[in-house]
Amino acid sequence: MTAGLAVEAIGLFVAIWARRHLGRNWSGEITIKVDHQLVRSGPYKLLRHPIYTGLLAMYAGIAIVTGEWLGMVGFAMAVFAYWRKIRLEEANLKVAFGAEYDAYRRETWALGPGCFSRAAMERGWRIRYGNSPPVPFRRRPRGLGPRYYILRPERKRHFFVGI
Repeated sequence: MTAGLAVEAIGLFVAIWARRHLGRNWSGEITIKVDHQLVRSGPYKLLRHPIYTGLLAMYAGIAIVTGEWLGMVGFAMAVFAYWRKIRLEEANLKVAFGAEYDAYRRETWALGPGCFSRAAMERGWRIRYGNSPPVPFRRRPRGLGPRYYILRPERKRHFFVGI
């Protein structure tokens, strides 16, 4: 129960932080406002939809706290709803910002590492280490342990990332 409450609190913090950075560009509807700007500060440096990340984390926290299978059903329904809305929003933003938004999509994840990150998947999974160039993720065979690993050719080592 404590873990679920912690997940909910983190989700709430992320959603509020993202909403504050979005400022007057926020709308409950999918729309482009007059003088709309592409926000790249705060959580938007890494995520294109951090408000949805926070809300989904809160749904996941509720499912953990209740421990009921219906909590997981509700979470799955929310994931589907946000996945659909993300697709619509991204199409709208691509029309409004064009190449600038395409570049932003290539640099960020939609909800988090490996979550609805279509642009990252199209170009091959990438992660950055400080000022180093992007390094591709390689899919690891299913089984125990992390599902993805990062191969850094210059070091000939594998770094594991759990998702």
